[in-house]
Amino acid sequence: MLALPADLANSSDRTESIRLWTVTTKAIAQGFDKKVPLTHQRFLYFPLMHCESLLGQIAAKGLYEGLALRCSDGDPKSKKFADGRVEFAQQHRYECHCKI
Repeated sequence: MLALPADLANSSDRTESIRLWTVTTKAIAQGFDKKVPLTHQRFLYFPLMHCESLLGQIAAKGLYEGLALRCSDGDPKSKKFADGRVEFAQQHRYECHCKI
């Protein structure tokens, strides 16, 4: 069974939160995120960043760091976006009290 962060399990829109978390984590686990264009990868990681859990914040930051590295060789728009998401994930973790 998939272990969900507490905030997802208690969300007012629990069904949608669970669906997004499940789709996202399964897609990443199966490598789907690396099979789609860089411009699409950046959206796949959103549910992790916005799940308000420490695990999601750490995962999102790491995934966006990897995306920024993959964009370094020729997709400056996606690299700039990914760099911004890394910074946002770091800040958001502190704003939602998900400190490590």
